[in-house]
Amino acid sequence: MDYQDFKVKAVEFMLERGWKEKTAKKRIFEQSLFDHTLIELDALIILLPLLRQSFVPPFSEQEEQVMLTAVLLHDIGKELDEWQEYVLGRREFVSDVNRELAERVLSELTTLFGFSGLEEILSAVVLHMRHERTQAKVINRLLFGEHTNPRWKTLADIVDAVDNFCSAKGLFAGIQCLEEKSCISNHLRVAYHLAQMRGVSTTLLHRAAIDTFMEYGWSPLLHYSNGTIYAASSVEQRQEPEASEVEVRLAREVANAMGSDFAKLVVGNPLYTMIPKPELFDYRELKDYLSVAARRVSRASFSKKPEPVRRKTIQSYLTLKGDDSSIDIDQLALQTDRIGAAQPEMCIFKFVKAALSGDFLGKEVTLEASESFAAFAEPASKRKPAKVTPQSVARAEYDAVFGDGAYADLQSTSTFMPARDMALAVDHFWSLDGARLGLGTPTVGSLLDDAKREEVLVNTLVGVADKVYAAVPEENRPKRATPQEIARCFLVDLVHPAPPLDVEELVAQQMTAYGETKANARKDRGLHLCPICNQTFDGGTVAKADFLDNPDAHTNRAISHSGGGTIVICDACKFERFLQQLLLGSQVSNMLVLFPRMNIGHNTGEALRQKALHIWEQANLRMTEANPEPDLHLSLGLTYNLARNMSDYDIYRLTPAEIVQLMTYESSEVTKKKHRKDLEKELKDFFGEDELLVEDLNEDWRTDFETLEEALDALINGNVDDGDAREIRAQAFRLSPQLYIACQTPHMILVPLLNPITIGSESDTNAGLRELYVTLILGLALDCSVAVVKTGEVITFEGGEGVARVPPVPALRDLIGSEWIQIEDEQRHVSAKDWLDAIGAAALLAVATEFPERSNLYQILKSPTLGHVLRRIEQKSESGQAYISHFHLLEKLEGVLR
Repeated sequence: MDYQDFKVKAVEFMLERGWKEKTAKKRIFEQSLFDHTLIELDALIILLPLLRQSFVPPFSEQEEQVMLTAVLLHDIGKELDEWQEYVLGRREFVSDVNRELAERVLSELTTLFGFSGLEEILSAVVLHMRHERTQAKVINRLLFGEHTNPRWKTLADIVDAVDNFCSAKGLFAGIQCLEEKSCISNHLRVAYHLAQMRGVSTTLLHRAAIDTFMEYGWSPLLHYSNGTIYAASSVEQRQEPEASEVEVRLAREVANAMGSDFAKLVVGNPLYTMIPKPELFDYRELKDYLSVAARRVSRASFSKKPEPVRRKTIQSYLTLKGDDSSIDIDQLALQTDRIGAAQPEMCIFKFVKAALSGDFLGKEVTLEASESFAAFAEPASKRKPAKVTPQSVARAEYDAVFGDGAYADLQSTSTFMPARDMALAVDHFWSLDGARLGLGTPTVGSLLDDAKREEVLVNTLVGVADKVYAAVPEENRPKRATPQEIARCFLVDLVHPAPPLDVEELVAQQMTAYGETKANARKDRGLHLCPICNQTFDGGTVAKADFLDNPDAHTNRAISHSGGGTIVICDACKFERFLQQLLLGSQVSNMLVLFPRMNIGHNTGEALRQKALHIWEQANLRMTEANPEPDLHLSLGLTYNLARNMSDYDIYRLTPAEIVQLMTYESSEVTKKKHRKDLEKELKDFFGEDELLVEDLNEDWRTDFETLEEALDALINGNVDDGDAREIRAQAFRLSPQLYIACQTPHMILVPLLNPITIGSESDTNAGLRELYVTLILGLALDCSVAVVKTGEVITFEGGEGVARVPPVPALRDLIGSEWIQIEDEQRHVSAKDWLDAIGAAALLAVATEFPERSNLYQILKSPTLGHVLRRIEQKSESGQAYISHFHLLEKLEGVLR
C-alpha cells in the first residue's frame, strides 16, 4: 500500500481535529496528541515490511490498513475536553478509550481512506490500554465483534505493542519494550547506538552511526536526542557494526564538516597571538594564511587615530631608527602614510615569525641541513654543543634575503606595535633593491602599489619558509590534525557500539587521574580529568580565550587546582570548539537547538530536518545578495513585526516559507533613501570618482542604461549581472546571513545566530522574551523542542522537557514559573500557545503603554491584572480611552497574568 499517501491524509485529519493543541503524554514526559500519534505511525510504517517477513502468512494489505488506521485512531478519546482536564490534573480519572467516539470517527476514516475491516480496527482501539483489556472485554469482542479476519487479536496486540514502545521514556525503555514485553519481540532483531552529548560533534557522530547501521541493513526506528533504536527482521542475519567502522564514517563526516578553508581560523589577532590554533596549521598552506593575515589590520586605521597617538608612535619609530629630530607637519603626514600603508605587511611578518618559531619546528633538522648550515649553528655552551637547529636555518635563509641581523630584529618584535614592526621588520623589506625582486623601482619601498608590494612580500616569505621547512624532518613539519585523528577523539562519546570495556581497569585509571589531576591541571602533560567533560586523558591542550571563554576562570575546579593561569582540556573538548568555529563561525554568540520533544520516527525526523533546511534556503534569499528586494530584511528580534504578521497564519500549519515571511520586514522610506545614498557612495569609492557617471557604469557592467537613476534601479532590483556591483549592493543594503543551518540529524538541528535576538540596549529580561517568542514559534510550528544556548555551552537536553526553553534570566524564569514552557502547564492552566499569544500581544501593546523600551514587554507581562494594563493605556492615550483593538489584545494577556 502507499504508506506516504496514508500518512499525508492522517496528518491532515489530525490537524483538522486540533491535535497539536491536545496533550497526549504529561506525567513521564510531554507530547502532543499529534506528535505522539505521528511517531507511532512512523514506527509502524518502518515495522510492517520487517514483520511481513516473519509472520505466516504475511500480512495482507487489508491487515496493514487495519493496523495503520487503528494506530491513528487508538487515542481518539484523548481529544475530549474531559480527558484533557484529567491529564492536566484537574479532575478524576477518565479513560482515554471512548468507544462511541471511536465508532463515529471510524466511519469517517474508512470513507477517507477507502478501507474495510471496521470491527478489527475497533477491537485494536478499545483493547489497546491495559486497564481496558480485561478478560470480559476480550471475550465480548470475541463473541460479539463481527470480525472477518481471524488474526484480529494479533493485529490489536501489534497496535498495543507499538503504542507501548513509542510511549516508553528514553532509549533503553524503548528497547526493553521491543525485546521483552511485546508480541513482536520474536519477530525482530533490535540494535541501537548511544552517544554522550557534547555539541556540534554529536551531530556528526549521530550521522556516522546512522549511516553505518543502515549500511549493515538495519532500519532506523526511533530517534532520541542521544541515540537511535534500529530494527531488522528476525529471519535476517544482521550484525551490529563495530565502533571502528563508525569511526571510519565519522572521519568522513569530520572531513566534510571541516571543509578546506582554514585560513580565517588559523590566523589570529596580531594584538594577542597570530596562531591560536596550531593544530589547524599546515605548513603547505602558508601563502593562504599570509593573505588572510594582511587583512587583519586596515591600512586606513592608523591615519584615523588621534594626532597625539600618531605622534607618539612616530616618535618611537624615529628613535628606533636613531633619528631624534622633532616631528613637524610634513614629517607627521609622511610617516603616517608610511606606517599606515605598511600595517598589513606588519601582520604578514608577525605571522611568519610565529610560523617559524621553535614551538612549531622543534629542534631537529635533516642531516643535509645540518651539514649545509654548519656555519649558522647555535653557539655552544657548557651544557650543549654547537648544533644546527631549524632556527639556525631560518636565520640563515631570512638574513640572506633581508640582510644580516634582520632575523634577530624580527625576533625582537612581540605583539602588534607599529613603531617596532616598522623599524625592525618592514624597513628591512622596503630598503631592498627593487630590481632584485623583479620590480621596476629603485627600492621596494618606492613602489606605490600597496597590493603589488604585499604580493611580493608574501611570495618572498613563502620562499624563505619553504626552505626552512625543507630542512626539518618530514614528521616534524607542522601539519593539521587529520580528520581521522579528530574522529578518534570524538569516538569516546560513542557509548554503544564501543570497544570491549574492562570496568576495573577504567575505574583504576580514573582514580589515578583524579589523584594526579590537581597537580597537572595547568600542565599539558600527565593524567587529567577534563574540567569540561570529566573524561580521563593524558596530555591535553592549554585552553585559550580564542576558543574557550574565560579559560582561567570558567570552572570551579580551577580554584582547587591553584590560582592563576589557564586550565588544560582534553582533545575532544578542544576539537569540539574548533568545529564550532569552523561550522558556526567564530563570531557566533548564540545557537538555536532543535530536537525531538522525546523521540521521533525516522521519516518524520527527516521531514523535520528538511523543513529546517528549507527555512534556511528561504531565509538565505532574504539575507544575501540573492535578495531581489533588498529593502525586505529578516529579523528575529522585531517581535512587533512577528506578532503582527502572525495574525495571518495558523501556527500549527506554518510552512518553511511562511516562517520566513513572518520574520520579514520592510525598511522605512527614510532607510530606503539612506540605502540608495550608501549605494551611490560605495560605487563612487569603487570607481574612484567624485561624481558617478552612467557612462562609467555601462562600460564596467557592459550595459546600456540611459540615465544614472535607471542604472541604480536595475542594480537595486538585482538586474545587473556583475560580481563587483552585486557585492557593493550587498554592502550598501547590509545583506549578510544572520542565521544558517550548520549541522543536522533527526536527533538535533543546530542553527547558529550571528546576532543575539534583541533590540538596542534593552534588559536581559526583555531580550529573553523576544528570544522565547521565536523559540515558541519554531517549537509549535515544527513539533519539536527548541532552546537557545551560548556557543560552547554543554548541551544536556534529553527530550521530554517541553516546547521552548526559558532563557536563564532569573526574573524571566520567575515570571514563567519554570525552566521550560510546556504544551500545557497544569498548575497555572497556561499553554505554550497562551504564552505565544501573550508575548505577541505585549509587543503590539508596547507603543500604547509607553513603558520604557528597555523593559516594555516585561512590564506588561508582569502587570498584576488586565486593569492595570488598561489603565496605563488610557493614561497614555490622547483621548484618555483605549480602542477596541487594545481590548482584543488584552484578552490574550488574561491567561498568563498572575
